[in-house]
Amino acid sequence: MGNVVDETVLSSVDYAVSHLKAPLVVVLGHTGCGAVNSAINGNASGMIKKTIDKISKIIGETKDDYLATCKNVNFGVNEIKTALCTHNPHLKVIGAVYHSDIGTVDFDIV
Repeated sequence: MGNVVDETVLSSVDYAVSHLKAPLVVVLGHTGCGAVNSAINGNASGMIKKTIDKISKIIGETKDDYLATCKNVNFGVNEIKTALCTHNPHLKVIGAVYHSDIGTVDFDIV
């Protein structure tokens, strides 16, 4: 949810890399993400609030949907690299953003 890396995500990615020998991990965010939108607007409540609070810290004062999504994706990329690349030097981790309105993907994100 919201491209937030947690222990469950890391363990799944670690399994794919360590046991299945996946050479590439793509952290793919998308424009129009409800979680990012909630973080931008500060309107989260209930159980999802913890996730939204993490995204809010990542995006800071960014109000632009695309830039906020890029920041969130890049943070996830860095978390995965930090956790897994030392023991898996062959691993490549990249970020991308899917433009949900036009159906294209940016692999060269800011």
